[in-house]
Amino acid sequence: MSADDAGRSPEDADKELVASFKRTGESEYFAEIFRRHKRSIFGLCWRFVKDSQVSEDLAQEAFEKAYRNINSFKGEAFAGWLFAIARNLCLNYLKSRGQRREVSDIGLQEIVESHQSDLELSLEVESVLNLLPLHQRALVKLFFIDGYTYEEIAKKTGFNEHEVKTHLQNGKRNFRNYWKAGKRKRHE
Repeated sequence: MSADDAGRSPEDADKELVASFKRTGESEYFAEIFRRHKRSIFGLCWRFVKDSQVSEDLAQEAFEKAYRNINSFKGEAFAGWLFAIARNLCLNYLKSRGQRREVSDIGLQEIVESHQSDLELSLEVESVLNLLPLHQRALVKLFFIDGYTYEEIAKKTGFNEHEVKTHLQNGKRNFRNYWKAGKRKRHE
């Protein structure tokens, strides 16, 4: 049975899966965690390194690290914790290769480097995303967080590919503007 079947939020379902895994050590709980997050973690890694094989390796390494360090998860947003692990692995990979790439078109590299706390970052990004109109927010999350292609997003949402690209472009611009405005406000 999928953790979502009982009508719980994804965050609550993740917390229950983690708690069950910690309590029992049974691998099927972590397998469900993997199933729920593998696509978004791979998408995140791909945005950093732009190489499918390396992205797959880094995503796998992120899950292995999460598995080994599950007891350090303290109940915050699990997806944010897992994303932080993957992001750090990607940054370390790029650093070891002497590379520095843009994380995405919306300038997440600057955001990532300007924060001490992963939870703080996650909350700030989420609050800025929530300022976007619903359709832009949904498409930005599908593309940048979940790693869907334009074509896949069009199929999921009913927008055509041109509309997807337009809404994403507007969403990226609005995100960037809201983020910069918030950053100025934080420094005042």
